[in-house]
Amino acid sequence: MKSNYRFCAVLVLIFHAKMSLAQEGYLNGEVKFQEIDRSGVAVQNLQKSIAGITDIAGQFQIKASVGDTIVFSSIQLKQKELVVDEAMLKAAKIFVPLEMQINRLEGVTLSQYNLTGNPVLDTEQSAKTKMYDAQELGLPNADVRIITQSERMLHEATTGGGIVPLNPILNAISGRTKMLKERIRIDKSRNRMNSIREHLNDSLFWEELNIEYKDRNRFLYFCQADSLYNPLMERGDWLAFREFVAQKSIAFKNDAVE
Repeated sequence: MKSNYRFCAVLVLIFHAKMSLAQEGYLNGEVKFQEIDRSGVAVQNLQKSIAGITDIAGQFQIKASVGDTIVFSSIQLKQKELVVDEAMLKAAKIFVPLEMQINRLEGVTLSQYNLTGNPVLDTEQSAKTKMYDAQELGLPNADVRIITQSERMLHEATTGGGIVPLNPILNAISGRTKMLKERIRIDKSRNRMNSIREHLNDSLFWEELNIEYKDRNRFLYFCQADSLYNPLMERGDWLAFREFVAQKSIAFKNDAVE
């Protein structure tokens, strides 16, 4: 009688062990959402305190038991919880649909000028608004001029480390230093000519001087040869510069006649 009881007890233990094994295994699946790249989604088993991530195809594998809660999370996705059942463990693969996370911001004010939408009124209102530059605000290095690309290249070509810097010597021999200096000179000349066109009323200026359109650039180069040209441009005194070019126009037209 005791032998039969022990035999039954062993059978019960074996049955529970098989049931336990049937309820535990690896959950294989694939996440689904709109993005093509579905890698990097965190897959966490809360009960077993284990976690993993999906591969580039969105596939995952994690150890789980029936009743475990699996959490799927990512920055761009809504978090999703899945309670494991026996059918999920037996399946070759399960598919887990996920939703994209839409982050909504609170309302913000994009402009402090209270624009009306009427171009005329908004232009008048913005013209009355005081604008501040870096110097007025006392920002560091506000008075430092931003150098041009050609000036940066010249600086690199004429500087170097070591007891005897080779970079300046090689660039001087190859003529690169001279070429960069000439490029800077041309850039300055071009920028000054553009500045003239920006600050002086084009139609009135040229009508007053009676310089034909085809001769305008040649006239400006003619002015550049005068020793007063560069000091006036550096001061930015456009009234004095206007008087200067008015006098130069007379000499320019006399040379053209001769």
